[in-house]
Amino acid sequence: MIRSFEIRDLAWLRRYRDHALFTNSQAALLWGEGLVTWGALLSPLSSLTGLFTAFSRTTTSRFPFIGQVQHRLGSSYAQLSFLAPDRHLDSPALPELVEHLMAQIGARGAQSLVADVEEDSPAFSTLHGASFSIYARQRIWRLEKASSAQPGAWRPVADMDELAVHLLCDSLVPGFVQQVEPAPGTPLRGYVLQRAGQLVAYVELRRGIRGSWLQPFVGMDTDLSADELAALFSLLRPSRRRPLFICLRSYQDWLEAPLRALGAEPGPRQALMVRRTARPLKVKEKSVFARSERGRTEPTTPIHAPYPIMGRENELIQYDPTTNHR
Repeated sequence: MIRSFEIRDLAWLRRYRDHALFTNSQAALLWGEGLVTWGALLSPLSSLTGLFTAFSRTTTSRFPFIGQVQHRLGSSYAQLSFLAPDRHLDSPALPELVEHLMAQIGARGAQSLVADVEEDSPAFSTLHGASFSIYARQRIWRLEKASSAQPGAWRPVADMDELAVHLLCDSLVPGFVQQVEPAPGTPLRGYVLQRAGQLVAYVELRRGIRGSWLQPFVGMDTDLSADELAALFSLLRPSRRRPLFICLRSYQDWLEAPLRALGAEPGPRQALMVRRTARPLKVKEKSVFARSERGRTEPTTPIHAPYPIMGRENELIQYDPTTNHR
């Protein structure tokens, strides 16, 4: 039996408080794991909040499963928030729970469900067995203190930077990653770095009650020094209670050296996994014709044909189906 989370399931949620697998690092770090799980209480408002929590219990298992996904309306992907309990992820009831959650987000237009897990954790093989595949890797760095430094050339992103930011991100992010996670949305939030009037770096910023999340996009030919990063971090004023979490994807891992020089601590490597809610279908090409008002069939696409001219090589002319063609 799989259904939406209800108030009567609250006792199980409390019991799983320290036994949940969190698969949305950004939410767990910025808002706290406890606040993420308590989002289950918003299940009656899931159509408005995009937060879906499911409860699954079978006759073959003593422990019910609880899972949660979050989907922003209009987004092409949803995020798996947590699964509980983490000690029984090998249960055959788990794939059914995932299927139920995918049906919820699929009805809202989501095309994929993503999750981030540590590569050496049992959850990696669990999600892989549930038809999830890897599309990227990342490591999250923690910085609790920033040295005083001049702001330098960093400034808050503005509306006029939107095109330059998207061009930068398109040049850095691999195509298969962009198919899962679109370019940064609008309005942009973060800081940009310019050199000689050209935008060379964008750092996306997300804030929470427990810290700030930074996602850097730095041009491959940009030699970003530790001093320049220190200038940015000094603007954000990290502390032990509200540190900075810098997420480095595998295609930006060359930034690890300056982060280490600034005293940032690396977390374990994570695999970003995705499962599609729909599969593309191959369509065979067919000749398409349109019926005109005059009762004859006309081609809907231009036709190219060789046009012989005496003393010259054949050229291509384009057939124009409109009546004004001469």
